[in-house]
Amino acid sequence: MNSQIFFSASSRNLKNFHFYGSVFLDEFAFDRMFTSEEHNLVSYKIGTAMILIPNTRIWAEYTWSNALTFRHDIPTTTFESNQYNLGHYLEDNAKHFYLGAEYRPLRTLNIRVWYSHAEKGPDHTDLGTEPRPEIPPIDPIIWESNSTGILATYQLINDLYIRLGYEYRNVTGETEYLERWTPEEYHGKTGTFRLGMNFGF
Repeated sequence: MNSQIFFSASSRNLKNFHFYGSVFLDEFAFDRMFTSEEHNLVSYKIGTAMILIPNTRIWAEYTWSNALTFRHDIPTTTFESNQYNLGHYLEDNAKHFYLGAEYRPLRTLNIRVWYSHAEKGPDHTDLGTEPRPEIPPIDPIIWESNSTGILATYQLINDLYIRLGYEYRNVTGETEYLERWTPEEYHGKTGTFRLGMNFGF
């Protein structure tokens, strides 16, 4: 039989700290935990947010997805709806690390900085690789993205905000996967300025 199991946890029991995580398991086997030749079909996210300095919040997240975790030979057990993946936005065979901080020097001003690093292995759905548990995760790396940025948001009046920011990114990889995962204008080393205004938040 095929089985899928979800776990999710969130804790604020420690003052000024928030710990959270989620796990998606498909065809889990204990004997695969102790061998390098086979891997459980698992995707998980762990993260924490903390307030160590007044008016400042720092958080970190790490996501890991083994190859074909959300995919299955039997289409009805693939983790998707209307051909849209319901797992992580990078889908399977990927990992993602995110580090960010927010600082509010004024009641109406919020400054956020972040760093993001993501990697993907080959799409074994296209390659038709079998069996799933024997696929080494994220090997080789065929798509990689590094980005860092800053964004300031200022509240002019009730529900009216202006935003100003900049993001630098470096996205590399094989052409096929670059075209699939990244808009052409973001290939390689690029930078983007952000300027905007919105009503509501």
